Parts: sequence; C-alpha cells; structure tokens
Amino acid sequence: MATLGQDLRYALRMIRKRPGVAAAAILTLALGIGANTAIFTVVNAVLLKPLPYAASDQLVYVSIGVNTGFGDRTSLPMVDFLAWQAANRACARIAAYTGMGTVAVSGIGSAEAVVGTAASAEFFRALGIPASVGRVWRDGDDRPGAPATVIVGHAFWERSLHADPGVIGRMLKIDGQPYTVIGVAPPGFAFPSRYGQLWTILPLESPARRGPFFLRGLGWMNPGMSVSQVQSDLMMAESEIRQRFPSFNPTKYRVEPLKTVITGDARPALLLLLAAVAIVLLVAIVNVANLLMTRASEREREIALRMALGARKGLITRQLVTEGLVLALAGGVAGWILATWATRLLVALSPPSLPRLTEIQMDLRVFAFTLLVAAASGIVFGASPALEVSDAGFVETMQSGMRSAGRRTASRFRNALVILEMALALMLAVGAALLAKSLVRLQQVDVGFSPEHILTASITPPHARYPDAPRIAAFFDQLLQRVENLPGVAGAGVTNSLPPDGLSETDNFIVEDNPPSSDRGAPVGPILSVSNSYFRVLHVPLVSGRWFSDVDSASSMPVGIISASLARQYFGGRDPIGRRFKQVTDWPHPDDNPWRTVIGVVDDVKYAGLGDPTGPAFYLPLRQSPFRNQNLVIRTNGDPSAIVSGLREALIGIDSDLPLANIRTMDERLWAAVGQPRFRTWLMGLFGGIGLMLAAIGIHGVLSYSVAQRTREIGIRAALGATRRELQTMVLGESLRLTAIGTALGLALALSARRLLAAVLFGVSPTDVAMLAAATGVLVSVALISALLPARRAASVDPIAALRAE
Repeated sequence: MATLGQDLRYALRMIRKRPGVAAAAILTLALGIGANTAIFTVVNAVLLKPLPYAASDQLVYVSIGVNTGFGDRTSLPMVDFLAWQAANRACARIAAYTGMGTVAVSGIGSAEAVVGTAASAEFFRALGIPASVGRVWRDGDDRPGAPATVIVGHAFWERSLHADPGVIGRMLKIDGQPYTVIGVAPPGFAFPSRYGQLWTILPLESPARRGPFFLRGLGWMNPGMSVSQVQSDLMMAESEIRQRFPSFNPTKYRVEPLKTVITGDARPALLLLLAAVAIVLLVAIVNVANLLMTRASEREREIALRMALGARKGLITRQLVTEGLVLALAGGVAGWILATWATRLLVALSPPSLPRLTEIQMDLRVFAFTLLVAAASGIVFGASPALEVSDAGFVETMQSGMRSAGRRTASRFRNALVILEMALALMLAVGAALLAKSLVRLQQVDVGFSPEHILTASITPPHARYPDAPRIAAFFDQLLQRVENLPGVAGAGVTNSLPPDGLSETDNFIVEDNPPSSDRGAPVGPILSVSNSYFRVLHVPLVSGRWFSDVDSASSMPVGIISASLARQYFGGRDPIGRRFKQVTDWPHPDDNPWRTVIGVVDDVKYAGLGDPTGPAFYLPLRQSPFRNQNLVIRTNGDPSAIVSGLREALIGIDSDLPLANIRTMDERLWAAVGQPRFRTWLMGLFGGIGLMLAAIGIHGVLSYSVAQRTREIGIRAALGATRRELQTMVLGESLRLTAIGTALGLALALSARRLLAAVLFGVSPTDVAMLAAATGVLVSVALISALLPARRAASVDPIAALRAE
C-alpha cells in the first residue's frame, strides 16, 4: 500500500510538471470514454437490460412467419390462437392482443383520442403486471358474452380521470361502446405501444372462417421450457387447424423472444454505433499512447539517471503505468460528465420509433462499464512508454551529452500506432460515407404521390352512432364536403392506410382467369378503402382507366382500382381494365366476396415503409366498402397547419364527441419515416469526424516529434545542399508512407465489416467503390494537411544552429 501511495504521489508530481500534456491526454480520453459511455447507455437500455416485466426472459412472441412483401411477420387469426391455447403445454400463460389504433373516449367531459389495445384475459398476468388500482382481468373475463371491461393507463387516469380512486366501476364509452373500468395499470406501463393508454377486453369467440389475421400471440413459458417446445405446441395446433381448413397451405409459425421483437431493426444499428464509438476510443487511446511515449523519450536522461542509481526496470514500468492510470481515471471522470450531457442529448434527438426510449438512463452497469473502459485504457497506453526504457540504454544516454534519436523499436511502435489510428479512422469515414449515401437514397425513394401542402389526421366514427356501412359512408361524405369548403383547402379525401408507413389492412385476393396453383395460397396485398377524391388529392398518377366517381355507389357494380405492380404481376401482361379480381377468405373454396371489375390502374404508392419493396395493392371505393378507421388527407393552398382549427370546427359541426388524432403534415410523416436512419447517420458522421480529427492530431504529433529528433540530421542535409523543397518532400513522403499503409489496412478492416454495414444500408453496397474512394481521399487529404507544418519546420532548420545545439 505504501508503494502504491508513493507511485501515486510521483505520478501526480510528473503530471503537475507537464500540465499541458496531461490536459491533452485527459481531454482526448474524455472524448473517447464519454462517447462510449453515452452510446453504451442506449445499448444497455434497449438491448441488454431485461424487459420491465416479471421473468421477461421467458416471454415469447408468436406470429406467422411469411414474407408477403410487407414484413416477415403476419398476425394470427383467432382460430389459430384458440388452437394454440388448446394445445399449449410449454407456457404457463398465453395471451392475444391487437392494436386498436386511436380510439375516441367519451364520458370524461370532452371526448379524447387515445391509443388503445384489445387483449385477452391473461394479457397482464402473462406479463406479470399487477394493477395499481383495482384489478387486472381474471379467467373468464374474455369469454363470449362477458361484460365489456377496460383497464386504463396510469397517465390517462391521472390526466383525464383526475386520479380518482373511485373510478373502479365507472362507465366509459370507447368508440361509442360502453366499457366498465376494472383497474388502473401501474405507472410507466405502456405495452405494446409506448403511447398506449387503455386496454379493452378481447372476447375469444371462435369464428366460422380462418381469417382475419389480426392478433399477436404472447406466451410466458414455464421454467425449463424453450422456444422449440412452444414451436412443437404450435405444430400440434396447426394439424388441428388443417383438419378444419384443409385448403390452407401449411402454416409456419414463428416463435421469438419478446425482447428480440421489441428491439427489432434497432439492434443492428445500435451494434454498429457501439462498434463505431469503440473505434473512436481506440483512436483516442492510440493518440494518448503516442503522446506519453513522446513524453517518455523526453525523460530519457531522468529515467537513465534513476536506473543508474539502482531503480529496476520493473519499478520504472510500474510508475509509468500508474501515471497512465491516473490520467485514465481523470479522463473517466471527465468522460462520465460528458456522457451525462451526451445521453440527454441522444434521448432528445432519438426518433420516437427507437424502442424502450423512456428506459434510457445511466445506471450502475453503465458506471461499471465506464470504470472498466477507463482502467483498461490506462493500462494500455500507460504501458506503451515502457518501450522507451525496454532496452536499458541508460549508460549510453548518460555518456552522450545529447538527446538520443530514439530507439528503433519505440520509433517503429509509434509509427505502427499512427498506422492503426489512420486505419481505424478510415473505417469510421467509410461507415459514415456509406450511411450518408444510404440516407440520400432512402429520401429519394419515389413514394408515388406529391407530399407538399398535405395535412393528415385520424378519425374513427363510433359503432353506436354509425353502426353500418351506409352511415359510415354518409358521415365521411358529409365531413369531406365541409372540409373542402374551408378557406385554403384545395381538396380532401380519406383512406384507411396512410403513406409512407401507415399500412392498415392486408387481405388475400385472386385474379379471374389467373388463379394461383393448387400448391400455393392466394397472394396478399394491401386493401385500401378510399374516397373518390383520394388519388387527386395526393396527386397519384392514373396509369390507365378512370378514377372512382359518384356512380360507384353501394348499389352499383362492385369495382376496384389496382396498383401498377399488381397489374404487372397478376394480369399476364394483358390490359387489366374490364377484367375482374376479388378478395378471398379460404381459397379455393367458394365464398361470398363479390368479383370486382378493374376500372383503373394507378402508380405504386409506399404504404409499408420507404425501405420496403412496394407490393401489389388494390383500392375499393369508400361507398362500397367503408372502413371505420379512416385518415383524412387534405391538400391546402398554403401552410397545412393553418387549417387545423377550421378542421376541428367542421368535425364539431357534425359530431361534437368525435376527436381528431394524429394531426401531422405529410412532410412530417416523411421526416419521421427516416428518423432512425437519419439518427444513426448523424452519429456515424460525428464519430467519423472525431476519428479523422484524432488521426490528424496523431500524425501531426508523430511527424513533429520525428522532425525534432532528427534536427541534427536535417541540419547536415541542409549543409550538404538539400533544398527546402527536398526537406519538405522528405517529411511529406514519410507521411504518405504511413498513410498508404494505414489506408490499405483500413480498407481491409472496412471490407471485413461489410456484413454489419449491410444490415443498415438501403440501396447501397457496403463495397461501394465511390464511397470507399471518397473516404480514402478525405483521409489522405487530412494526413497531408497534418504533415504540412512539420514539413515546413524541417525546411526552416538552420544547419549551423542545429549543429551547435547538438
């Protein structure tokens, strides 16, 4: 302990003697450690921490694993869930739930639009979530004919129900239907949507048909059970379903840990960012190692004297490592302070789609990570100066009255560090360039319509007042008429799915005279219920045929408009106008769905996300197939937000209990659609810039040190006739040599990471030659600029003064 105290005192004394060197090292480390701590805080919350549910590692998510062109998970039908419930052996509890979207809640004063979920009775118990007031559902609460009950979110209870503990038993109307409040969820609970504020009971009633596909399955496995055993239960359930519905193809169920599904696409992006900040830290460590090696070489005479007086090489090495650890500790403290600020900034700038956003906070695990990183960094760069004393050439140093030109081993090691630094910086630059190009490509995707001056909003007429299709259609006809008469409105329409990522409904369909083969199911596509004006409001191009019109009423011939991709894929190259298609429920068995005549073909529109392929879609006229959950799309002559108050008044004039929800411009929707790609591109660009800056500092420091150590040699060259240009070329040549090796290594490392990059790129290859060349050009330019000052210093050496100094 006394020895440790002595080492610490000596380290602090050495740091005080060169405060500039210490400050540079601490700031560099703070940058690297702070960035790593901030990103690790996000990774810890999103990927590493268990879900905030009891025994969360035993929770599984069940879906149907098919790729329909709209994602690789399809919801379960009620038939499948009930069959799984009957065959279940692996799970202690299983539940089904489905998003209700935005619903209108009345009976609380003015109507309010909130996000709701319908779930079966075991939903809360499967998650291990108790009620903070009242109770959660019990067995039998979801049987057909049981009372309609609701559990409200804690924030909704405090805001809209005034935190009334007597709310239990109170009646609320949700989309016009009465529900009895039986419980209040605990604070912070919002599964499956972070915006969820209420949960209604989902009656488990077996339907006569296999569809529709609308449920998510949730299972809490018994201890000792595995995903494969849940899969076995589902295979047993599937055999029972095949007996009832033999025409359906075998179903491939997908069982995944719930945490995997929740983290979703964020996982590869966060791992990429964690790798990027780790590289930033490595570059910072390399810089500090070079800095301390330079400092150690300047202390050659001091170290040689101490060794001449009997100090062992191990003691010298231990003291150098102690100095490094003291600097690392100071850098860690500064990095923690920086990370605290950076984490708040990351949360503020994170897109709302980032999962578990509200759980991001610095905790004991993050503190341990910071401490470990700081300690490891201190040991690594603290040990590097020991190379300067490894050869024990102190007698030679003491006998010469001049400063050594540096031992060859240490010099080579410093050069190797700079090469590694540039290679790592090039990796960051390549990643930033590829992500930037990917983001540009994503933003340039043809969405199929004109988004300028468009306002969108969601609205759902309640079943109690609008119980059937004619009344729903009449409501929207009246609303559109009022909205189109508002000042500044150029046109208005409605749709059940909003581009670019608001896909609401999909269904099977077949084309007359081109049915699917017997071993394949009917294809799947988005089904869109739209008003006559929808295409004109969004400026969706008409490829052929005509738009919907007033003649397409509920009593007229069923018609439809199809997308260009559906026409290409399923009409065999023939003109689809006048031909027929229909939705199907149990192909090839007959059903009651009508054949619809194609009256028009429109360009493809993005409904399932900008990065997803555009699949076939078909449109039905609102008056023939009205959906209850609809979205307004309004084109204005100016600022879309200027008509919001008039829009609310128009709705109140028809139904004062109906709230508007999700009011956003289409530009805002498109901006949000690229939120996660933009976020990771911004961060990667920031890390790439930091890496290049540190690399520039590193090569400048090494060359400056080299010029200082070679002052006598440069003076002799100048005395023998070397010109300023030749001396500058000598230093620049050394820079180019190091840069060439670093570039080759960096490109090899970047190519080795192409699989990780490919997971987050859109429309760009991880081996894109243009981006690799651009990143390389930037690195070479930075290296040359960093070498200019040392080169000029070498060219200005006075040979007489240099020789006299030696």
